[in-house]
Amino acid sequence: MKINPSDPRSGPLAVEERLFTYVTYIGEFGFVTPFEVYKQDSITKNLRSPDHFYLCNRLYLLNLATIYTTGFEYPQTDVIITELDHMLSSVKKLYDVYNISFSSTQLSPSYLSKYEECINFVKKQSKDFETFDHFTFVKDFVNPLFAMNQQMLIEYKVKSNNYVDYSLSNEASSIFSKQLFIGQNTKGVFQNIKDAKILGEIEKIGKLLFYDPILSGNNLRSCASCHAPSHFFTDTLQGSALQFDKNGLLQRYTPSLLNSTFNHLIMYDGLHNNFQDQAKAVITSSIEMGSKEKDVVEKVMSCEEYKSVFEGLLKYTPKEKLVTIDHIASALTLYYGKFSMFESPFDMAMNNKKETNVAVKKGYNVFMSKAQCATCHFAPQYNGVKPPYVGSEFEVLGVPKDTSYKALSDDKGRYFINPSKETANAFRTGTIRNADKTKPYMHNGVFKTMKQLVDFYDGGGGAGRGLNIPNQTLSADSLHLTNEEKINLMSFISSLNEEIEFDKTPNKLPLSKK
Repeated sequence: MKINPSDPRSGPLAVEERLFTYVTYIGEFGFVTPFEVYKQDSITKNLRSPDHFYLCNRLYLLNLATIYTTGFEYPQTDVIITELDHMLSSVKKLYDVYNISFSSTQLSPSYLSKYEECINFVKKQSKDFETFDHFTFVKDFVNPLFAMNQQMLIEYKVKSNNYVDYSLSNEASSIFSKQLFIGQNTKGVFQNIKDAKILGEIEKIGKLLFYDPILSGNNLRSCASCHAPSHFFTDTLQGSALQFDKNGLLQRYTPSLLNSTFNHLIMYDGLHNNFQDQAKAVITSSIEMGSKEKDVVEKVMSCEEYKSVFEGLLKYTPKEKLVTIDHIASALTLYYGKFSMFESPFDMAMNNKKETNVAVKKGYNVFMSKAQCATCHFAPQYNGVKPPYVGSEFEVLGVPKDTSYKALSDDKGRYFINPSKETANAFRTGTIRNADKTKPYMHNGVFKTMKQLVDFYDGGGGAGRGLNIPNQTLSADSLHLTNEEKINLMSFISSLNEEIEFDKTPNKLPLSKK
């Protein structure tokens, strides 16, 4: 049945009704149109308002920027751009039908004009996946369309019954905004506090605690011992840190705390689902900081400066009558969580705040196509959290024990948390932001340079070098990247180094009565 968009009949269900009313079937009580049955489905109630449209359109635009042009959903890359062309044109028809059905909440003329420009841009592009200009497509078309859709979400007071829709902020005017989504609650037990002055006091105490060895069992190791701000919150040893008893090294390399706010699961293996549990686990780990919760609280409260602040905060956490380890952990996470909110030069380029160079543009296009990086590292955080940004992904890459590639790393990763053949040697996909500043790379720090890391992926990971890894999710085939493509790719990755303003180390720490 051909649908005529100019049909005077309107309303959100008009198209579906004209499709279904010509078909009948014998139901339990006689002849019933499928449309009558369809209308009973609760999901159709959402189609009576424009809310569903703008929320779906937002996800569509995010997928345009992160998934549809990368090969994530369709490995047969020779038809990706052709399908993109068809999809853009087909969605334009949906836009036209929507504007007829909802005349009072229409897509704006400026949005439709920009969308037409997007269609025309793609039609003029080569259909070769590797030469498609992903940079211009996202920067000049998808991101501006996203901004306009966000404006209409606010203007039309869009609401949703689905909590997933609230994982994204309507206030973010760019896909490359640090406000787009937040994976972690940095406030912890102080979640209900909105006053900036009070939060500033908690943050100040959190900073002192971050540098204070009083949190460790022997009063010798602080959070900053392994997460040094001067090294972008990684270990100054450029490898695994010493265990608490100094008789060996920790199994895994110390990850940066930067942008960990944008993960839904914490640690390489996803052991923790919130910041505060992770902080407490490190403090009480026998091989990391070697403390006990009761001892930590007792020692912290023996310092008058800490005691005064935390006791004053109890009125904001009415469920707790006394100061607990949760107050301490929450102060810590509020402090270091703020360092995840800085921009990179690439963000600024995408947001039209500054220009970038040709090598970065070419590197981004390699990242989005031939190098297949974007099938695991999704904008805007370039970690394993993809639209609608509500979960963290894990990959099996075949990370070797050392660069001789004679054996696979013996760390089973996610398998320790969720044992199955699929999770053996799987690790959470981390961000590539600040990668220049946070080497070495991988959970065991096996690769010391960016070049080694790029060569690892180019060669098909561990399986591509002959290791037996039947569940490797990274293709074992070589990417056949040229030297120029590798250089450009690394230029793009370097453009994600953020311009962070780090605090100075405290001049002194609170004194304990003990």
